[in-house]
Amino acid sequence: MKKMFIIGSTVILLIGSVIGFRLYKYYNYSGELIGIRGTYTYHRDNCAFVKKASADKLIFIDSLKEAAEHEYRSCKSCNPPANDKYVAEIEKQKQLVEKERLSKVRQDLLDGKSLKAADVIELYEKGFITKEEYDKYESKFSVTTSRYSLPE
Repeated sequence: MKKMFIIGSTVILLIGSVIGFRLYKYYNYSGELIGIRGTYTYHRDNCAFVKKASADKLIFIDSLKEAAEHEYRSCKSCNPPANDKYVAEIEKQKQLVEKERLSKVRQDLLDGKSLKAADVIELYEKGFITKEEYDKYESKFSVTTSRYSLPE
């Protein structure tokens, strides 16, 4: 009976130690986020992937916003804080910039400036000009558009 109690308490102590060490390792990090060039992932400073990576590939990331700007995603192993909010903000900014660019290209088209055929096709595909406007300007293309497939 006494022997079983000692064995049982030893097993419980061992399991508790393993779980405790894992929790300590998971929560006890300095708060530094480290990115690895080439993989576009950022990690906690105590992640095994950071320890395996060569020093010239490591970069220190100051904030989650910076990680999102450089298109880094969080590691699935060490599970650092997520940057989803910032990724959404940056994606919105990129869409606004693209919309402004296409609006400028459309205005250039309406002003009669010469454009690349690919720009006009992109305007048509993204809904910035109608099929009638596209047909109207098709004759002005310096490159034939027959090789491009247009949506119907």
